[in-house]
Amino acid sequence: MRYTILVVTMLLATASIMAQDKGVEDKLEARRVAYITNAIDLTSDEAQQFWPVYNDYRKEQKAMRGNEGKDSSDKENMTLSEMFSKEQSHLDLRKKYADKFQSIVGEKRTVKLLNSERRFKEGMIRGLQGRASKRGIRGRQGGGK
Repeated sequence: MRYTILVVTMLLATASIMAQDKGVEDKLEARRVAYITNAIDLTSDEAQQFWPVYNDYRKEQKAMRGNEGKDSSDKENMTLSEMFSKEQSHLDLRKKYADKFQSIVGEKRTVKLLNSERRFKEGMIRGLQGRASKRGIRGRQGGGK
């Protein structure tokens, strides 16, 4: 009986954590959409064409990152050829979608889009670092071995 209660409790806790992660992911994505919309000044007609293409781009990015694995030891044991091949794959994806974005919003706003994505990520990282420092958590740069 105790085992059953323990298993049910663990399952409920896991489901709760997963739901919270999904909520955070949804909020982050909503912020990204607002940031990009503002950065490249989309009209409603452009937005109808742009967002389905951008969402496909994000899906392909996520799939590519998922295929790479998250184990840092794998990254450290890569050959230069493997590392450059991975970077080239990311660049090829950006080029592929840059052409699609350019046909919708033009070259100048496509450049703004790609730069705003980078600035958005940097801003999110700075925000996380700021919260961590307020809590007294040291990052990799804070305390080396």
